[in-house]
Amino acid sequence: MDKRVVIVIGGSKGIGRATAELFHKQGDQVMVAARDTAKLAELERELPGLVSFAGDMTASKNLESLFDKTVKRFGKIDVVVLSAAPFMSKPLCEVSDDEWQQSLKYVDMIFRVNRAAARQMSKQARGGTVVNISSRAGLREDVLPNSSVYALIKGGMTHLVMAANQEMRNVQFISLCPGLVGDTEMGQRAVAERPGIDNGESLSAAEVAQTISALVEGAGPKTPHVYRLTRELGLEAIESPAQD
Repeated sequence: MDKRVVIVIGGSKGIGRATAELFHKQGDQVMVAARDTAKLAELERELPGLVSFAGDMTASKNLESLFDKTVKRFGKIDVVVLSAAPFMSKPLCEVSDDEWQQSLKYVDMIFRVNRAAARQMSKQARGGTVVNISSRAGLREDVLPNSSVYALIKGGMTHLVMAANQEMRNVQFISLCPGLVGDTEMGQRAVAERPGIDNGESLSAAEVAQTISALVEGAGPKTPHVYRLTRELGLEAIESPAQD
């Protein structure tokens, strides 16, 4: 059986890195995209056979090049994991124009990643799976103060997933909304900016990666596509697929 080809965007650290390591361990062919060339080189040394792509994925030309090079090298793309977005904890009225414009780059990236994956996977006999790492901050009941921009990005990501799954049958889009992931830079920053947010129940990046792998294995047109992940309640499906 051919190896799966997996792209991990934002794979040099945190959840993305843990995911790249797990898929590599499982025998998949992994392409990791990130800005940090030193960390990418480190990954290639530690995980023989892993391929890296250095670049800012908010730049559309880099994103197009990533997908083109992956297809030219491996002939297909089976899985895309998008694990990259800025974290901002600030009241809405204090968000500057520059901060908003920077955030818009990530909204654009989310759209372009999912579109590029859909276009490629829809041409493949076996389709593919796109996993978007969202956040509890993007779910209605879990929105917190000072998260207007972050919630907009992550909530939009989840709604894109719900819409896209009604359009395509052989490509599965998943939104995974984890709670606090305590051993990542973003998680540690969130704790620093929101004292008391860590109640000792934070997840690890490795646990999130294991969940991503399981969701990819079980993905299908009749399975849920939006999930919340917390230590206290585990994995919860919070959206059912549209009925035919």
